[in-house]
Amino acid sequence: MPTPPHHLQRKARRGDRRGLRGGYQRYWPGLMCDVTLDTRDLMQIVGRVAREIDRLDPAAVFVDGTGIGAGVYDRLRELGHKGVHLVNFGGKAHSGDRYANKRAEMWADMASWLGDGGGADIPDRDEWQASLCAPGYAFDSSSRLQMEAKDKIRTRVGFSPDVGDALALTFAEDVPGHAMDMSKIDPLGGRRGGSAHPHDWMRY
Repeated sequence: MPTPPHHLQRKARRGDRRGLRGGYQRYWPGLMCDVTLDTRDLMQIVGRVAREIDRLDPAAVFVDGTGIGAGVYDRLRELGHKGVHLVNFGGKAHSGDRYANKRAEMWADMASWLGDGGGADIPDRDEWQASLCAPGYAFDSSSRLQMEAKDKIRTRVGFSPDVGDALALTFAEDVPGHAMDMSKIDPLGGRRGGSAHPHDWMRY
């Protein structure tokens, strides 16, 4: 089995706590890095992300372009981090005939992965499972999958599913294989479990 690529996801949004989570796509998300930064200080966020990049040497870093994310991306690039990618959740999906935008496509790809009982393994924490179960979905006039708007989710459940968005970011693009350094895994840092279908709303 090939070594999975290492991804570091950066969520940077206005008005919400910013999460920094890293893992191996389709294997152990959150194992290498699972941090929430309760700050809007751009330099503090960039500094923490840069330290994690230096520590983990990820094959790719995906940054949510919403809110201050663009500033985080720009500064990381200025610092010489070349594997950083800005992701527009409202941008065009690769499969534009099936998904209304990039966000819907990433969540659908993530849902397929989570529904695979032979591979998905997420941290066994309420925050992760609640976030993954929070969004609803519908289909637009062209029969494309469309995710529930973030403001409607916050109104309905009282929080924003940022953890789910961070994990979905690992499905933004395919990334070439990247060697895993097991010495960087904290054996006490993450109890992992997860259910076979942690968000049944995406089973279609």
